[in-house]
Amino acid sequence: MNAKALFTSDDDQQDTEHMGHVEGLVLLAMRRWVAGRVGWEITENDFRRTFGTTDGPVALLTITQLLIRFCLYGRRPLRFGIIGLPWISADEMALLQLVAVAQSENDLELALRLEWIFPSGACDDAPPLLRRLAAILEEHGHGLPLRRRPS
Repeated sequence: MNAKALFTSDDDQQDTEHMGHVEGLVLLAMRRWVAGRVGWEITENDFRRTFGTTDGPVALLTITQLLIRFCLYGRRPLRFGIIGLPWISADEMALLQLVAVAQSENDLELALRLEWIFPSGACDDAPPLLRRLAAILEEHGHGLPLRRRPS
């Protein structure tokens, strides 16, 4: 297990049934990385098939770079589900939503959401990394849905 990342069965969770292929692929990459890169070769192959031999590894590297920053500079440990668990934690959803917001090009909302994870000024390279991942997904015709919590 990586520093400041926890496996959990969080009380505030949603099921993964509503997720599309690419959203599930990004979620699985995060979970596998947090679990010590268990099954990483499968993830690498899935990313190459989905995003190509050039962009697939770049997308996966970008996810890795983001997770390292979340672990090193985050306000608190983030909670990740176990590989294969059919639920998604609130933290996992928040990370997926960062990519969705980066795709929407709403810089203010992205900055506000990042403040939830990082102390001010702690990780200035997170927005460009999120935009790079968002751009790769978009270039291959994949958008992550922007989900709003019910009020």
